[in-house]
Amino acid sequence: MKKIRVVKMFAALVPAVLFVALAQAGAPMPEQSVQSLEGKQVRLPADLTPCPVLLVIGFTRASSTQTAAWSRRLAIHDACATGLVVYQVAMVEDIPAPFRGLAVRGMRKSVPAALHPRFLLIDAQTPQWRALAGYQDEDDAYLVLLDSDRKVLWRHAGALDPPAEAALQDAVAAAGAP
Repeated sequence: MKKIRVVKMFAALVPAVLFVALAQAGAPMPEQSVQSLEGKQVRLPADLTPCPVLLVIGFTRASSTQTAAWSRRLAIHDACATGLVVYQVAMVEDIPAPFRGLAVRGMRKSVPAALHPRFLLIDAQTPQWRALAGYQDEDDAYLVLLDSDRKVLWRHAGALDPPAEAALQDAVAAAGAP
């Protein structure tokens, strides 16, 4: 009886572990059409800039403190000329439909207008985004560095701190950015 349970548990875990392992090994970003905070459609990954891209992903409202800190800190590096373009990503799929518009209006007010074109609202495929980010704690900020082929080069979960920022700079340099 125990042997059957172990086999069933193993069989259930293998696909999930394999999916996460592929994402960590540099699997390409999933294709998806999303909306920017300015209200324009963005096709992912096709419409992303041609240089390395850093996605600063938040899965919950509580993660917005960490994602905002990272985005403010990285704003000075935010251009292809510096080797990195930053997109902030807010997962809104789990917000109940009657409240989603209210949440998006709140984001529009709190995020500087200059950042609206690269602030993406994701309303589908949350499990794929969690796999891409290496999701563990819902209230963490997740940083995912993608190369120009949109393969994962580096990940981080958590608050802005000097060691993580240094690791990001090393990963951007290794990506061949100026």
